[in-house]
Parts: sequence; C-alpha cells; structure tokens
Amino acid sequence: MDLASAVTNLKNLFNPQPLVEVIGDRNYAVKPSGYGASLGELIVPPAKPTLQLISLTGFRDAYIAGIDDFSEAGKTAVQVIDHETVALVSLEADENGQRHKWLQTTNRESNPFPFDAYQVPEAFLLSLQMGFLPTEEVVQLQRFASSLSNESSIATQDDGYTQTVTAKQGSVSRGDIQLPKRIELMPYRTFREIDPVKSEFIVRLKGTPGQLPTIALLGVDAGRWKHDTALLVKYWMVANLPEGTVVIA
Repeated sequence: MDLASAVTNLKNLFNPQPLVEVIGDRNYAVKPSGYGASLGELIVPPAKPTLQLISLTGFRDAYIAGIDDFSEAGKTAVQVIDHETVALVSLEADENGQRHKWLQTTNRESNPFPFDAYQVPEAFLLSLQMGFLPTEEVVQLQRFASSLSNESSIATQDDGYTQTVTAKQGSVSRGDIQLPKRIELMPYRTFREIDPVKSEFIVRLKGTPGQLPTIALLGVDAGRWKHDTALLVKYWMVANLPEGTVVIA
C-alpha cells in the first residue's frame, strides 16, 4: 500500500461518513457496512400528526371543523377500515409515495361479555345485561339463568345441534328444557352511535355434581357481524357528513 492510499484510509477511518445521501430532491439514509457505505431507506419528512378520536360524533365534528385545512390539501376520503376504526385519508399520495391520515377514530369500549367461555349463572346474568341490547331473546336467557340454583342438578343430552336440559329438585324432576339450535342476539361491539347487528349464537351448559352449572354463548356466524357492522358505520358517516363526502368501506 502506498502512502496516498494509507492517508486516504486514515481519513475514512477518523472522518465520519455522511448519514444522508441526496439524490434528486429526495434524501436517503446511508448505511455503513464492512464493504463500505450503502444506500438505505428513503427519509420521509415528518407529516402533520393524526388527530386521534374515540367516537363517530367526534370524527364528524372534527371533519366539519376542517381540521388542519385538509380540504385545501387535495382530495380526501373517509375510510371505514373495520367495524371499530374510521380514518380520513388523502386520496393522492405525496412526493414520497405516502397518503396522509388526517383523522382517525377508534372504538375503545370493549364488550364485557366473555364470548365462547363458560360462566356461572350469576356472572352470566351480569355480563349479559351489560353486553347486549335488551331484546326478548336476552330476557329469555336471563329467566333461564335465574332459574338455576345451588339446589338444582343438571343433566344434559347434546346431539351437536340441540341441548336438552333436565332440571331436578332433589329426586323430583321439574321438567325438560330444550335450548334452541341457534339464538339471535345483539351484542355491543362497535361505536355506541351504531345500533348493534344481530349475531347467531349457540347456548351451551356444563353440569358438575354438587355445583352450579356453567353457561356459555358460542358464536356461529363466522364473523359476518364484522362486515355488517362496518357497512352500518359507513351508512352513519354518509348520513352525518356533508353531502358529497366520499366514504369507502
């Protein structure tokens, strides 16, 4: 190695390499490696922060207020991402290939009912009252759960479609109760501005000698309620935002 090469290597060793490489009007990160510097990812300048909300009403109010003058920045659309998330996004990407998200609202109210899990009657009654729109089917389930007590014993016959429950008081049979194949209920699982959609459930019981039976609601609609709920959120947006607003779901 000649003297000039040695001097150059020393300069590279003690002088830090640039962290940014400018190509055209874009900045790229420089990544050092054992074989020299290499071009890294595109450095995107910071954008305006997304306003985070927790209700559809708040989203509507921020939209009408014209948050961050979004209407002057180009075309936008309201995107229903899923049954509990809605965002206001730019339809046109910027020079860095990014679409800005101006607003986003997310439902943070979780349903207290433990679906697909067995509960004792008292806990089942409480979570049923808090987690579902009160309908006749809910009232029937409440009456059934209330009829179970520590003195009752339960024997079940389950053919995979229906479940027959035989309730006894001591050695005296009090009759058979056939639980329905499927029952339609309306649990709260989205923004409270939206009426919950109907979902199908199977009611199942487990009996243990000397103990209270446990009850469970098993979902059987394969998640269709998520699709139906997202459409209801879209309809709410169309009805409550200014005419001509683009709403995508």
